[in-house]
Amino acid sequence: MTRLIRNVLPVCALLVLFGAAGRSAALRLTNDDTFFHLRFGAEFQAGWSIRDPGSVTEFGTRDWVPTQWAAQMTMAWLESWGGTAAVAWLSGLGMCTFVLVLYLACRRWATPLVATCVTAVAFIAASQGLSARPQVFSYILITVTVSAWLATSRDGRLRWWLIPLTWAWSSLHGMWTVGVVIGVVAALGIALDRREPGQLRALVVPIASAGSVLLTPVGPGLLREIATIGSRSEYFAEWGPTHFTDLQPLVLSALLALVLLIWFRHGETSWLHGLLLLLAGAWCLYSMRTVPVAAALVAPIAAASIMRIVPAQESARTADKRWAWAGWVVTLVVLALVTPHTLKVGPDLPSWSEDELTSLPDGAVVLNDWEWGGYLMWEHPDLDFVLSGYGDIYTTEELDRNIDLVRVNPEWDDAVESIEPDLAILRTDSPLAYALEQRDDWSVVRSEDGVTVLRPSD
Repeated sequence: MTRLIRNVLPVCALLVLFGAAGRSAALRLTNDDTFFHLRFGAEFQAGWSIRDPGSVTEFGTRDWVPTQWAAQMTMAWLESWGGTAAVAWLSGLGMCTFVLVLYLACRRWATPLVATCVTAVAFIAASQGLSARPQVFSYILITVTVSAWLATSRDGRLRWWLIPLTWAWSSLHGMWTVGVVIGVVAALGIALDRREPGQLRALVVPIASAGSVLLTPVGPGLLREIATIGSRSEYFAEWGPTHFTDLQPLVLSALLALVLLIWFRHGETSWLHGLLLLLAGAWCLYSMRTVPVAAALVAPIAAASIMRIVPAQESARTADKRWAWAGWVVTLVVLALVTPHTLKVGPDLPSWSEDELTSLPDGAVVLNDWEWGGYLMWEHPDLDFVLSGYGDIYTTEELDRNIDLVRVNPEWDDAVESIEPDLAILRTDSPLAYALEQRDDWSVVRSEDGVTVLRPSD
């Protein structure tokens, strides 16, 4: 029975995690951000300049620089080749790879049972950020980066390949900066552990990694864009304070607390582990968006710490790793076969509302619900939608205008008049839909199935 628990149970649990990730990708492609990534990727393929892109709406006029153009183009290419099922498969690939990388990173320091348990906890903690969005690539690469630095602390060899990895990462998603920060913190931790100032030479890796992004097609503008995006986080809910009543941060907090308890009860820990745990805690506290970042970072540290209280009584066999790779491959094959038959795409918009949009002339201005902006601009590229979650394209003034509209702030009616929309499609229970219904110069075309469509009076 003990052997069964040690060897078979971890493999079964890992297969369940792969199944959960694959199932999520196969059933739904409904995150609104997915669709504006597809739209932007299509625009880049159609001729947008990477250094000087255009805009998908006249109501987003900021001079912006893309931070995830390679991922967007990949998504758009897959969509043109295999439809939305191919995009969902890519999403499943990302989530399953995240599970695999988490497990392999933890397995380097722990037994299969401990590695699987920590992987499951980290996967749950990161689950809110797992969808068909480029950020999943960042979660994978964060795990790879911290695992590389932990390996450096053990053998003293610098992983120079982190420099080209960061170069590629900077074209996939804006969180490449997290990898640089991990490198700086890790280099300091390693120097403190070895008590040799010369060990600070490891700082060359994160510094060179940051410098490598200047050589991407975007160039130096990428650094300015990252700084600008960080200063506008107040406009987006996912960058808001962490809600510790939610399952994901609660689970992550429990894992962090367990690591601290083990360190307190079983002696000192290294500077490297301590600084990285502190960094993970800071990201957990910072925002809901960075909770998955903290989960990816802390997983291998937690696995190594838990091994202090779990006796290692097994051989160096690696059958579990082979099973992990096999489970990853099988899940992706099954996902490719079933997704075209099971996938739900986009929000639950009734067919009659789609007919109203289709009847509009090219270039018509549509005042839309913020939560549908990405999907609508992808599904109807010939129309001009006012609101979307892709904040990079909006100036601060335009973001304020969008907030005024959604919340029906005192300036909302002036904003509507300046926009001069030809149609409005909104959730029936939204404040903006109710406010427009009360105006004499707007009339309801139809209101059913949770959707209200309105037109301005002639």
